[in-house]
Amino acid sequence: MRTTIKDIANYTGFSVTTISLVLNNKADKIPKSTKNKILDAVEKLNYHPNQLAVGLVKKRTQTIGLIISDVSNVFFSTLAKGVEDSCRSQGWNLILCNTNDKHERDMSYIQVLANKGVDGILFCMARDSDKKKTEESIQLLKKLKIPFVMIDRYLEEADCSSVIVDHRQGGYAAV
Repeated sequence: MRTTIKDIANYTGFSVTTISLVLNNKADKIPKSTKNKILDAVEKLNYHPNQLAVGLVKKRTQTIGLIISDVSNVFFSTLAKGVEDSCRSQGWNLILCNTNDKHERDMSYIQVLANKGVDGILFCMARDSDKKKTEESIQLLKKLKIPFVMIDRYLEEADCSSVIVDHRQGGYAAV
């Protein structure tokens, strides 16, 4: 069973408010001896904050979603590795979604990521997305008020941020 702030309060005899102040570094007026007892209990009871609860309070989860069309494609697997490495180095988490180039899965994953409370989405739409399907995806992201960046594939008319790879110039440079 997961240790809670209430468990620490019961163990130490201090109030839940005092425990919370210490854990959130807002305990300016609390004696150092009290802080030390609480921090010792945190370690002994193996307390870790419930990230879901923290996300609800702070309205941030430190998590982004990456929707890619085919993780077996070297371009996308390399992209995913780079994004994950960068997220991890900044203390963020990444949820990877592989759509197998299906628009329906794009839409489903956008909703899943919204339900998980991600702070943003990096979105490479499915290959089968025509203009109408792309607009549908973008409208859903905007309706859900999730910050997003289109990657590699995009709709020129869409009013959104994008990072685009010039494959033709890349091929030319490689040759």
